[in-house]
Amino acid sequence: MASTYVDFSTSLGDVFIQLFDDDAPLTVQNFLGYARATAAGAGYAGSFFHRLVPGFILQGGGYTYAGGSASAIMAGPPVANEFTGKHPNVQGTVAMAKLGGNPNSATDQFFVNLGDNRANLDAQNGGFTVFGQVTADSYPVVQAIAALKTVNAGSPFDTLPVLGSFNGSTLTGADLVTITGVTVSATAPAPANAFAYTDTVMHTSGMTRGIAYTGPVAGLQQQYIWPSADGVAIAASVGNVFLHGGVGDDALSVSSGTNVLDGGAGSNFLTGSTGADGGTDTFFVDGRGGAVTWSTVVNFHHGDAVTIFGFRDGISTRPWTAVDGAAGYQGATIHSELGGAGTGVNASVTFAGVSQADAQARFTVLTGSVEGNPYLYVAYTG
Repeated sequence: MASTYVDFSTSLGDVFIQLFDDDAPLTVQNFLGYARATAAGAGYAGSFFHRLVPGFILQGGGYTYAGGSASAIMAGPPVANEFTGKHPNVQGTVAMAKLGGNPNSATDQFFVNLGDNRANLDAQNGGFTVFGQVTADSYPVVQAIAALKTVNAGSPFDTLPVLGSFNGSTLTGADLVTITGVTVSATAPAPANAFAYTDTVMHTSGMTRGIAYTGPVAGLQQQYIWPSADGVAIAASVGNVFLHGGVGDDALSVSSGTNVLDGGAGSNFLTGSTGADGGTDTFFVDGRGGAVTWSTVVNFHHGDAVTIFGFRDGISTRPWTAVDGAAGYQGATIHSELGGAGTGVNASVTFAGVSQADAQARFTVLTGSVEGNPYLYVAYTG
């Protein structure tokens, strides 16, 4: 069954909804129209959850808040009711709200079932069309919203969920659970613990699912780009990812699939997968902009490649050193002076565990340019 996924970013976390494209096609397309809308007040971005009935439903999609007042989203034409009973109104499912006594009146408002509502919602007003479900690992965010206190701000906001910042008298947009961003994807979201990271300067750790990959490399699905200048260790528990460190000294590692690892500047350890599942990895070493970078590549195997950006054919140098690198991870090493001989080495890569003889026998070295950016390409082809 085909599924589209919608990610609602909120101040309490991301809510991921798997849509039932094949079972409720009209309703799904109607919902996606609001999810993809970019004009102010035309879609779900910037809207807030305006109705909470604990144990029953959490409703949103109808209103935005700005300038001290709420405004209704610009609703499109109603969609025909598609309720069949295949997907009942049970906990975690998502259905369209509609006007009483009019089965075909759904437009922009939707709700998440907080309990088993089959006996009620499947049996009235033609049945409420269930067109998706909140993913299991993001449902705790829905539960966090459902645990908020509610206030009566006047109809239709008489059960309005508010954050702890609400002072009890003056309501502001900061007190509402707002959908700050919407992402639509044909790929299932990564699990919440897809990427584990440790800031090696602040000594803090955490986990994140990252975001859907947005770059040009075919086959990649998820990405995590380190947002700080601190050094970081990032380990991916899923495959087919793009990892990007920062200007500090970083350690990036993957364990499956086909991936791209970019350590950024500094001294970096880039550990690829073993290739046991047929996946291959590409490692970026970037010496552009004057930064000095030295990356140690671990598990470099057949099909893998290293790209050194900033390498200009006929100007940059690329001599091999037979053995170099950190103890325990030494191997054949390229030390490149990107600016030419005598300008100083500013891009190095060590192939851990690979001898110079093997490198020269099994590696193919090419030069090229993409969008005006010259590079040296080293591929394990032998």
